[in-house]
Amino acid sequence: MEILSYPGPLPPVTNAALQQRRVIARDYRNRRIGDFLKELKLTEGKATGFPLIKDEMARNGSPEPVFYTDEERTLFLVTLPCHPELQVTKSGPKSGPKLIREEVDMILSKEIDSEVLGILLDYDISEVRDYVRDQLVNMSLTKAVTKSVTKSVTKLIDLIDFFSEERSREELFSFLEIGNQTKNFNTNIKPLLENRILEMTLPDKPNSQHQKYRLTTKGKQLLK
Repeated sequence: MEILSYPGPLPPVTNAALQQRRVIARDYRNRRIGDFLKELKLTEGKATGFPLIKDEMARNGSPEPVFYTDEERTLFLVTLPCHPELQVTKSGPKSGPKLIREEVDMILSKEIDSEVLGILLDYDISEVRDYVRDQLVNMSLTKAVTKSVTKSVTKLIDLIDFFSEERSREELFSFLEIGNQTKNFNTNIKPLLENRILEMTLPDKPNSQHQKYRLTTKGKQLLK
């Protein structure tokens, strides 16, 4: 399970601080709401949340939770890994019915973005994969592709094909011909991660210099 919120924590909390057992914040956002919740005894404001989460995950036999924020603190991401005995196909498509062309047209009738693409790939598109690829190319040429997928690539399918192999952040930005900046990451990679089209090769180490990105089983449905 991943829980993503915007914006990230307030200073002095950094990503390094989030890796400690107890995280102390001098201030918090929405102070009035926070005070109201404390009065209702729905929150305590004693910085016990992080160790409590870690202790409960350990007690359940689950891997440690992962807390992450970027350098600009634009987001706060909590990853709660599933129990190792839970047998699932990671990032695989749902066991939904196979789509036909008319159903593909209905889903793609909206503006193209990563959420729409994610919905489409939740189904089995094996029998209409080539049709889907053609539609995405044609639509990305005739409709405004929203920045939640990519702001620089005019053919969406090119981006999918680019990730047929594991790619680094630097390789992606070189491909898109844009700067290696957090705002560009948030625009071009993060939406695809959120919609399970891409995944990290090192999900427990999001800031690793060896981090790369690849298509999930769900995203691979669009590859030839």
